Amino acid sequence: MKLTTDVTRSSALAAVLDQAIYAATNLLLQVGIARFAPPEEFGAFAVTSTFFLAAAVIHQTCIVEPMFVFSAQRFRAQIASYHRRLVYTWSLAFGAGVAATGLSLALIAIILQSPPPLTKSLIAFSLTSPALLYFWLLRRIAFVLGRLDLAVLGGTVYGIALILGLGLAWKLAVLSSSVGIALSGIAAVLAACTIATLLKRPMSAECSPPDMLYQHLRYGRWAFGSEVVNWLISNGPLLILPLWFGLTASATFRVLILLFMPLQQITAALNTLYLRKIASDKSTRTVRHFWLQASLLFLAACIYTIAASLAGPHLLLLIFGNEYSLDSGSIWLAGAGVTFFVTTQNLLVALRANERSSLVLAVHLIAISAMLLLTPLVATYGIVGALSIQTIGWACAMVATIYLVLKTTLYG
Repeated sequence: MKLTTDVTRSSALAAVLDQAIYAATNLLLQVGIARFAPPEEFGAFAVTSTFFLAAAVIHQTCIVEPMFVFSAQRFRAQIASYHRRLVYTWSLAFGAGVAATGLSLALIAIILQSPPPLTKSLIAFSLTSPALLYFWLLRRIAFVLGRLDLAVLGGTVYGIALILGLGLAWKLAVLSSSVGIALSGIAAVLAACTIATLLKRPMSAECSPPDMLYQHLRYGRWAFGSEVVNWLISNGPLLILPLWFGLTASATFRVLILLFMPLQQITAALNTLYLRKIASDKSTRTVRHFWLQASLLFLAACIYTIAASLAGPHLLLLIFGNEYSLDSGSIWLAGAGVTFFVTTQNLLVALRANERSSLVLAVHLIAISAMLLLTPLVATYGIVGALSIQTIGWACAMVATIYLVLKTTLYG
């Protein structure tokens, strides 16, 4: 029993370490671009990164997440051929589709005479996204096969390569949004090659499962809808702010997101760990613990927001430079929105654990409906308006989630 507990704890620590290395490296990339490139360059990064995030949503919900489940259950007996088809057929085809879509959008941007940094960054993301998504898939396959050490090693190679590349670009005074994106793609290729080389798989003669496509789409349809709406809620302001206030507004909005990114990353890790627990144990004690955890998370998010409001203005100037001067009111408003968001996502674990994915989608639709009704505030008040509609949207979603959890999951 103790050995099992130790293995579980070491796996959790490895998972958190892997995510921490990857997240910290990408945070450093964004800080580097914001600090050493003009605000328009970082604004271009913020806007075009939404393209990569959209591709990542499809990749996660239709390929990676079903792979986690089916590797342990439905396709366990054919796991070698199953993974081989994902890696050498699906991932390559998906990457080619992402690249073609991105380059087509870049061509449209050129025709519309969009700002050059925006077009260059979109081209860069089009070419690097396949490598980044391929690297992500290999990390997750390593997790499934119990090779967490390789996932951590891959993240470490990615981090070291990207940091060295950023240092060289800074030394040569060529760091820009497109250069930073290209460096992340090179780092992903090196890391993916490292994992693929060390992750030895026995050759398998059996054919891959014939109903792979159907099963993946069946599993991912509700999750995909929820995550697409979530993507619109999170990234919509980044896309519409430049219509009235230019790329600099998107850059400032992105800096606010980064200020609260640690809170969101910690919550995501906790939700992943807690999902398995509540799915396997729905006892009264677990239910009480569920509500206690949600309450403590809400309290912790409030404390984080207060601390960020007090220290944030000075911290942002220190890290990002004088171009990103923000007042405590804007930071407080951003923190309120993030507090409602992380609490909602934590509560949604109960619905996911009970396979009520359609209700998760309903919650996200409530949030985006509230935001769409209030979108004119963005044109009038800029960043404050964008923060306001996000905060109101997630507040409505949190209230709806509490009602649905009480009605359909814990007491229904």
